[in-house]
Amino acid sequence: MSYSIVTKTAVQYNANGEIYDAVPSNLPSYDYILNFTSGSLNNLLAGSKYQQNSVNSEQVDINIIVNATLPDQLNCVMNNVGVSTAGSFSSGSVGEALLEILAIKLFGNTQARAAIENDNSYVSNTGLSNTNLASDIANSLNNALHTDSNDIFNQYVHAGTYENINSNDVNKSMDFNFSGLNLAVPMWFNGSVTSNGVLLSNYNGPNVGGNKVSNGNYSIPLLLVFN
Repeated sequence: MSYSIVTKTAVQYNANGEIYDAVPSNLPSYDYILNFTSGSLNNLLAGSKYQQNSVNSEQVDINIIVNATLPDQLNCVMNNVGVSTAGSFSSGSVGEALLEILAIKLFGNTQARAAIENDNSYVSNTGLSNTNLASDIANSLNNALHTDSNDIFNQYVHAGTYENINSNDVNKSMDFNFSGLNLAVPMWFNGSVTSNGVLLSNYNGPNVGGNKVSNGNYSIPLLLVFN
């Protein structure tokens, strides 16, 4: 049985949905869960360490970091949670997943992407995440893990893995062992619907369940789960 480590701090990703010209902190339920398979959480968080503080023995120095190449080393599988959708989800990069979520919220179908003009803000021609998008999410994830590092360490101890260390963490820095664990991180996908750079303030998305596009703006709650 796997044990989930959960961050309280949400990842933020802001990106607009540019469509072609038209003719005239309690999180809500997650609209979607993005499941990533990295082989092991140890791969995703390689280099993360902890050690008892050398000055105050009641404190722990914790450094949790994300592999900088995270998005396109992972296989993203999306599951809708109580949200009606049309069209099937692709299994690909996080950029493609976000683009398909945007298509649902704007047009009611994962594959209704022809009218989205700024596809390349999300994915490259090969289907991999846009480089800036990948970097932004990795940086935001790093910030969330840093903010919640003490809480994550407490959950790590309760998961039972800490009991299996074969050395001491008083005199030297120890690698985290995340084997058998997964990491759940809330994420807000925020943006505005624009055309020719102008906000479409009268644009309201279809009723596909969950948070709707309203007055040209959207804020979609997601859950990222790294296995």
